[in-house]
Amino acid sequence: MNQAFDPLSKGHVCIVTSNIERLRHNWKKYLGIDFTPNFVLEGPTIVRGENVGECKALIAFADIGDLRVEFIQPVAGGTQEWEFIEKTPNGLHHIDPILPQRRTLEEHVKEWEDRGIKVLQIDKKNRWAYMDTQDLLGTIIELH
Repeated sequence: MNQAFDPLSKGHVCIVTSNIERLRHNWKKYLGIDFTPNFVLEGPTIVRGENVGECKALIAFADIGDLRVEFIQPVAGGTQEWEFIEKTPNGLHHIDPILPQRRTLEEHVKEWEDRGIKVLQIDKKNRWAYMDTQDLLGTIIELH
């Protein structure tokens, strides 16, 4: 990935896919939009409070004006993204609205848990968490 590209510099929407290269080709062909090169995100992951071990995903981004789109293709491990693509091979998975930053991910997650919203998946190594907000907001919220 380009060293000048900071994926967390602005909020984003995320599309989870079973085939990132097919989406890359189609976004270029039909929309004229290029993705960043794929990079690998991996580390121990917790899903619904259960340690599911090492997980791995291919990640790429595309900027469309002020909108950043993240693309995730799960590769290994029992992540929530795998559950998602079992239902649909491509689709809107989550949004990251870049909420006011807390000193730690744990403080940010605790604030949401105190409001009755549970953690769906957390990756402490890479410092992000999905909150279980599908029924409330129509999509998952990602926190950093």
